[in-house]
Amino acid sequence: MAEHWADLAEARVDELPSAGRRGYAMRARMWAHAMRGDVERARLSGLAAVADFTAGGERIEVARTLVAVARLALDALRTEQVDGWLDQAGALAQQCGSARLAEEVARQRARLCTTPTDHAAPSAPVASGTQSGAVPAVPGAPTVLDLLTGREREIAHLASTGLTSGDIAGALFLSVRTVDSHLGRIYRKLGVSNRASLTRALLSEAAGADASTGRAAAGTVVPRMRGLVAP
Repeated sequence: MAEHWADLAEARVDELPSAGRRGYAMRARMWAHAMRGDVERARLSGLAAVADFTAGGERIEVARTLVAVARLALDALRTEQVDGWLDQAGALAQQCGSARLAEEVARQRARLCTTPTDHAAPSAPVASGTQSGAVPAVPGAPTVLDLLTGREREIAHLASTGLTSGDIAGALFLSVRTVDSHLGRIYRKLGVSNRASLTRALLSEAAGADASTGRAAAGTVVPRMRGLVAP
């Protein structure tokens, strides 16, 4: 169901009001990824939505999305950057006079205080043997993303969604200069010269990953995230 609404939002994005219209589609895609258990793609889609809402001046939507991204991260026991997201969401909730959103920020902050600190992104599940037709991983066969650091992967994915360096900087609390420096290194590592080429490289990588996931799906258990209900 979440996948259906994400597809619909992306197909009708041009019919939405101009301010932050891509943000709604990216937030729907965030929930679709989350329902499939793909926390990393969900987080990146959420940050892309934050950047678009920010560019459109949609402060309440920025806050709602930041809280949602923080909740998804905490559900997966990932605490990196959550404090900053909640700080920004709390400030925006106060500016907008939203007591309900402020309460949600407080709930997630309480969770953060009791969540074990784990800055490492969870590794992708690897099926053992040939159970349910799963294809075992081939040692020593790096993927495109293996060439990048965690921060570079984050910026590469956001850039591939069409966000500007300024948008990415706002979503990740970085300077535009830092984002551009990262992009330069990403281009050199992947042997591409611009964002269009970068996007093609990432799409090819995603297509390969999705094909492998499909082959192993019968033997994969997707963890259920606590409280995961799309707003």
